[in-house]
Amino acid sequence: MIALLIGIFLLGALLTIVQANRTVFGNQNKLSQLQDSERMAMTMMSDVVQSTGYFPDPTTNTLTSSLGAAPPFATGQAIWGASGGAPPGDQISVRYMTARATAS
Repeated sequence: MIALLIGIFLLGALLTIVQANRTVFGNQNKLSQLQDSERMAMTMMSDVVQSTGYFPDPTTNTLTSSLGAAPPFATGQAIWGASGGAPPGDQISVRYMTARATAS
């Protein structure tokens, strides 16, 4: 009878450990997916921000002639941002000129 009670106690402890390990594994998996998503977003954002203000052939073009005034940008302004407020919340806008002289 005592051996049976000790066995049930040990089985309960084992099940508790297994459940805790399962929970930790699920949390770690979700955290790694979140970090991967953040890494991808930062990579995409950095690629776009690095192209800010680009315009082809600086011998014939200038920043002000390539990037004219277009709301919310002023003449020659390549990056614009706003924080807080109503959705969509924080915003960052960048622009650059492609080789075919179309501002993006």
